[in-house]
Amino acid sequence: MNKSSTQNINEEVPDKVNYSYKVVKSIECKNGELYLVFCDISKSGKENYYLLKKLEIESDEEKRRLVKEISKIQNMNCKYIIQIYDFFFEKNEQKEMLCILMDYYEKGNLKQLVKLKEDFNSRNLWRIFIQIILGLNAVHSNNIIAKNLNSQNIFIDDENNIKICGFCPTIDFNKKTDDYSTFLYHSPEVIDGQDFNKRSDI
Repeated sequence: MNKSSTQNINEEVPDKVNYSYKVVKSIECKNGELYLVFCDISKSGKENYYLLKKLEIESDEEKRRLVKEISKIQNMNCKYIIQIYDFFFEKNEQKEMLCILMDYYEKGNLKQLVKLKEDFNSRNLWRIFIQIILGLNAVHSNNIIAKNLNSQNIFIDDENNIKICGFCPTIDFNKKTDDYSTFLYHSPEVIDGQDFNKRSDI
């Protein structure tokens, strides 16, 4: 992360360097756009695969809020949270997009692992469950809710550890959730019309 992105982002959104990348494929994603890309984030001439998440920015206030949240996630230092390398902005005549470069995991997500029916003895199930709880604890300790925690947003690394991803805009806890979260994973109180909160992630 560049030092410029750690300045007081409540007052000013930092200038960010755009990255040149090649889109390999689009990945299904309810909140924003998600791509597998080929990119050289170190500017060393060595390209690698990354996930690129794009979120449309509707206002300056939302831009500041999203950047603040991403910076919090970058600084969590929890091995069960997906690593965010950097973020930047893309603009065209119609809209501005916040682009987030994240780690890519070849083993895919928990949903794919379930379909393969591999590594699902009781010991591994408990290990996955405990890692999800530890990851959520780190998220909630930073006043963030995952809001869209589901098997598609839990990735598996090379050592079979989980990585929580798919964070929705969550600094504003009163924001309606229908635009961001997956209905089938809503908690009972959210379905009943109550506000989303940290307990809704459990």
